[in-house]
Amino acid sequence: MADTNKKPLTFKGILALLGAGLLYLVAKLTGVDLSALQGPKDGTTAGQEAPASPGAGADPGKKAPMKKTAPKETAPKTPELKKPEPKKPEPKKVEPKDAAPKADDTKKVAGLFRAMRSDVQVEVEGEVVHILPDDNQGSRHQLFLLELSNGITLKVSHNIDIAPYINGIAKGDTARVYGEYEWNDKGGVVHWTHRNTRGGSHPGGWILHKGQKYE
Repeated sequence: MADTNKKPLTFKGILALLGAGLLYLVAKLTGVDLSALQGPKDGTTAGQEAPASPGAGADPGKKAPMKKTAPKETAPKTPELKKPEPKKPEPKKVEPKDAAPKADDTKKVAGLFRAMRSDVQVEVEGEVVHILPDDNQGSRHQLFLLELSNGITLKVSHNIDIAPYINGIAKGDTARVYGEYEWNDKGGVVHWTHRNTRGGSHPGGWILHKGQKYE
């Protein structure tokens, strides 16, 4: 009895059979496996990879643990070496036995003032009559006015970048000064009241205040 459920071969079906037979003959004659030309049999299209199957015992609900990367080793930082700050000189205590004989150039200063002369070394003692603000422009200077016994007032300009600062000096104190006189119409200025740091033959100066020598 004929199977009535069989579908008649279509033109496309005949072409497919002929193509399959032709491939089979070519494969037999050439010995080349042409099965790869028929495409993958797992339902994926060409160029796609089949999904990887989870390993045995793997839980598909859990994410794979991320690999920890070791931190990069960094070279230790070399500590910066700070330059030592230059040590400022301290005032010297003057003992009475070590004190040099006092010079008094009060009259000499009066003559220098009248003659309008400058650049002369003098040693004088007087009363502090006014404390001026420090001059911090360029080389820093401590400033005060010193009145001599003959009434001449000198401005003392004490370089505190070289010599120690005179702490506690106040109006009414007595101070002895050795330095270089410079003329002005107000009485004059005495500066270079510090040790010689420039070389040469210029004598160093100082200020004596309450038994302490600042140079």
